[in-house]
Amino acid sequence: MSHARRQFRVMYRDFLVRIVDLELLSAGGEIQKLLAQFAAMLAAFSFVIAIWVIPKIATSGLPHEKLIVAVWPVEEFLIATTMAVTGLFSLLA
Repeated sequence: MSHARRQFRVMYRDFLVRIVDLELLSAGGEIQKLLAQFAAMLAAFSFVIAIWVIPKIATSGLPHEKLIVAVWPVEEFLIATTMAVTGLFSLLA
């Protein structure tokens, strides 16, 4: 194995150790329980966002075309949040 490749593997392993908290699970912890807790936090977050956004959209007096443009930042935020959470789930899996 070349020196550069070996160095990359060492740096990559060090990066993963620093990013992933190895003490996230206790000694007797189960990964299913941890993933269920993350899913519950995601559901609670989604519920709060829905309660915050839906009344504003439902009571808006804007025409449909302008409402679509006005809601775009919220939709973009939800897409970005979904991508971040998916990354967390894949990292833990």
